[in-house]
Amino acid sequence: MNTLMKKLVKTGLLSVALLAAVVVNAAEKMNVKVLGSKALNVSLSGVAKGESLSIVDKSGITLFSEMLDQADVFEKTFDLTYLPEGVYFLESNEDKRINVSPILIANNKVSLINGGAKVYNEPRVVVENEITKVILDNSSKADVVIIVKDADDVELLRSEVLSVENIYKKFDFSALPKGTSYTITVKEDDYYFIKEINL
Repeated sequence: MNTLMKKLVKTGLLSVALLAAVVVNAAEKMNVKVLGSKALNVSLSGVAKGESLSIVDKSGITLFSEMLDQADVFEKTFDLTYLPEGVYFLESNEDKRINVSPILIANNKVSLINGGAKVYNEPRVVVENEITKVILDNSSKADVVIIVKDADDVELLRSEVLSVENIYKKFDFSALPKGTSYTITVKEDDYYFIKEINL
């Protein structure tokens, strides 16, 4: 092999190794362990000021949320005995990236859903007068649906299923009542991101 070819191969291997390290770092950001039948221990590494830790149910309702201070490691134990059976998500939200680990409560036990941990990009919701824009980096090209509901939880607007890499969707609120709140829900696979806006 000539020198240029060897250099290209080494550069390619280095790039793959760096990419693998980034993926491993994202996966290792949140470590979740089951303690007993209905308790979890969550530890986060490299916590930035303003990062949050939450437990969210399958419909996107936040059951617990805590803003964190900067720390090398943050650790918390959750007693989930009060939660009914179902799927829940542990979320670590940092710098517009959401690390999600799904958990299952069934038969009076809590368990981790193997292979379910994912990192999502937080959608941006921009309100400009009567137009609301939803912008999302969907690099995995997952199926995404955007839903707008009023304060009474009545669905007013719904996008088609979007499976493109860069999502940019506009919603015109000019025909809707002013001075009220609306909920924008971005559903990506089985994960919900919910943002309330006021017009």
